Amino acid sequence: MSLPMHSSAGSGASRRPGSAYWNHAFTLAELRAATGGWAQANVVGSGSFGTVYRATLDDWSVVAVRHKNLVRLLGSCVDDGERLLVLEFFPEGSLGARLHYASQGKVAFLSWAERMAVIEGVCRGLTYMHHDIHPPLIHRDIKAANILLRGGTKGACIADFGLARLMQDDESGGDTSSAVKGTLPYMAPEYMQGGYRCLSPKCDVYSFGVVVLELVTGRPVTARFERGGRDIPLVELAASLVREQKALEMIDPAVWDAFDVSEAECCIQIALQCLQRDPSHRPTMEQVGIRLRTRGAEPRGSEVGSESPHDVLSGLTRGDPGRSMAGWDTGSSSGFSSGAYRFLTAR
Repeated sequence: MSLPMHSSAGSGASRRPGSAYWNHAFTLAELRAATGGWAQANVVGSGSFGTVYRATLDDWSVVAVRHKNLVRLLGSCVDDGERLLVLEFFPEGSLGARLHYASQGKVAFLSWAERMAVIEGVCRGLTYMHHDIHPPLIHRDIKAANILLRGGTKGACIADFGLARLMQDDESGGDTSSAVKGTLPYMAPEYMQGGYRCLSPKCDVYSFGVVVLELVTGRPVTARFERGGRDIPLVELAASLVREQKALEMIDPAVWDAFDVSEAECCIQIALQCLQRDPSHRPTMEQVGIRLRTRGAEPRGSEVGSESPHDVLSGLTRGDPGRSMAGWDTGSSSGFSSGAYRFLTAR
């Protein structure tokens, strides 16, 4: 359940959103009233947690939270056999919906600055989950639909932790959900083929790479692109263009007038590194964060970006997770070209 930012008249300054830690135990009656009797009109969506409702409560405040790029938990309800979570509400919706409707011309495309803010926000959230929580927390379902937008350049938050697992659960055999779960186009090949035994933070890294490609191209991962007389998926398109030194041709035409070339090159290279078939060749989210902060410059002692273009592409996963891309031989040190752009057809 998600709550819009709302506070009733007469609330004191101490009730101002963000003013204090707060974790309220709601009754089922309170939440039933707040959602209009679980009205269908208040259904925002559904995910691994279950149905998400829009709710409005009087006289409540927003808590300080674990991390600004993770959706805030405002309260909970265990009542009459129901278990409910009350979460922060995002009127801007999800990245998945924004990409889908923008591609249909129903809403405005995200600006380049907004896209970078989303990439950086998701990176910070995953870095926190993988490196600042002990044991690490693996999301298992990073995808555009689970990234909620704050609006403008305020970035984004990671949502829907219904499939998340602590590393120690898997290591101790405590994970009772051994079946492969997640969203197929975003799923790391080793997890898809080997199940939860192969689950690691690098699975989230792979999914992050797919999301970065979606933001760079402005197209959902399910889109097919016409190239060379055949339809190819997004990941294969990216590898093909980089191999031909035409990487910037994949940039969404909607941002051609206002995108930063160095940022675009950095994001594309990060995406390809995250999509390596061998998880040991993928960067950690901490390394991705360093790369984003330096916009591709090599920090001293960093292993991020140490692979050559040949190494990156030779290990890249295609649309078929069981196959690898062939290497390239261009003589280029970067693999990028700022040559002429052209439109790509998504169907």
